[in-house]
Amino acid sequence: MLIIDKLWREGLSPSERHMRMNSQYRHILNKICEKEACLRAELSEDGIKCFETYNDFLGDLSAITEEEIFVDAFRLGAKFILDILGNYNRNLYTLDGNDTQEEV
Repeated sequence: MLIIDKLWREGLSPSERHMRMNSQYRHILNKICEKEACLRAELSEDGIKCFETYNDFLGDLSAITEEEIFVDAFRLGAKFILDILGNYNRNLYTLDGNDTQEEV
């Protein structure tokens, strides 16, 4: 099955992550959780609220960064495809229902 078919039929998620329980990622994540628990134990109620807001902002920033990396990687993949095709001068039909053609 083509990846594009899998994307449509099976709801393939490009951002899916499968991590092994013994992976380096999991190991570091566990250490972060341990340190967060220590930090929360030392903070006041106001400090905990501030820390949670800080973590929310970090999460937002991480999501934006991951999206930008995904888009850039997708564009790079498209450039590889165009490079493999070489000087591709055929007309491509648009997908908007019009019978016009775009020159590529």
